[in-house]
Amino acid sequence: MSWTIAAFGAVTKLGNLAILVPLGAVMLVWQFALRPKGAAGSWLAAALVCAGGIALLKILLYACLPYSELRSPSGHASLSTLVYGGFAAVIAADLKDGRRWWVLAAGAGLIAAIALSRIVVHAHSWLEVVLGLAIGASCLFAFALRYLPRRIEPVPLKTFAFSALVIWGLLYGHPVNAEGLLHRLSDQLGIRSLVCAR
Repeated sequence: MSWTIAAFGAVTKLGNLAILVPLGAVMLVWQFALRPKGAAGSWLAAALVCAGGIALLKILLYACLPYSELRSPSGHASLSTLVYGGFAAVIAADLKDGRRWWVLAAGAGLIAAIALSRIVVHAHSWLEVVLGLAIGASCLFAFALRYLPRRIEPVPLKTFAFSALVIWGLLYGHPVNAEGLLHRLSDQLGIRSLVCAR
């Protein structure tokens, strides 16, 4: 049991903001450099809606706890779904045959492992993880709908993969946690008195 927790503890670090924000920035640069007008804006909009939606829900739910199993939607699950799902979609779009499905399966497997890890390490309830996954998947779907019809040239996979590996190597194990900041923001804005039922 302890090795399982240790393994999931290692996996959960791949869903930290310290890694996902730089990976999201790599995707944004790639869209600016290689794609037609509008692709970068679509990625930026998806990222802002995903991160902003999770942050807003964390602020509101912290102030107005509607259900004991729903205190804080999983940012790891939502942003991992968007970022790793985005990488998988961009890479798979330029592959053929079985390789496309292997890339999509690998992306889905990583997302599922990160989501499950949040439950195993007792960071979130299953409901918080499912909500995070739903938000991330919605934003990923919206990005993919705009990206896939517009792609015009293949992504240089080696450079793309190298960027991700460098970020993993440099930032793995250096967690960034915005939870405390969002709780303080909720308190300072007086969300409880403004919107919560008395």
